[in-house]
Amino acid sequence: LPTCFGGGSLSLSNADTDAEISFPIPVDCNTPSNLPIRLLITNLEGNILDECTTTISILDTTSPTVMTKDITFELPTSLIGSLDPSDVDDGSFDNCGITRLSLSSPPNAFTCGQPGPVTVTLTAEDASGNSTSKTAVVNVVLPPLVPRDVDDIILRLDGNGSANLAERVRPRLPTP
Repeated sequence: LPTCFGGGSLSLSNADTDAEISFPIPVDCNTPSNLPIRLLITNLEGNILDECTTTISILDTTSPTVMTKDITFELPTSLIGSLDPSDVDDGSFDNCGITRLSLSSPPNAFTCGQPGPVTVTLTAEDASGNSTSKTAVVNVVLPPLVPRDVDDIILRLDGNGSANLAERVRPRLPTP
């Protein structure tokens, strides 16, 4: 009880006194965190015996529930790709709503040097700063090989009747 009721304690000695605290407005995630309220002590006839105004703090201490799914991620032909948190999110939720989903270490960008399973961590955070994390496995696969056109090569034999093909062929790099 607030200090206006005898320093935080209240003693009722009369049997016809009715003490009740009620909230005339619904309290939910949209209620201001410091809500002023008026407290009244009335007798059974409704006569006010004491009153004061105080502030209550409404705190969201419930952390989000994170739900993940394992996925297969095929790199694009550029051989560099990145994930979005929604790629591994499988319906995470929070009583007051999730304000941020993020992927953490290792980085959410992958290259051709990282094929195979990689564990990523999905973190959900709400407006009150509560957060929860859970891991998911991302199986990184390379894109299928695409045949490329090659140029015709004309080899000229030297005086000994031989030619070096390695000097004439230059690999084509994939275009992003």
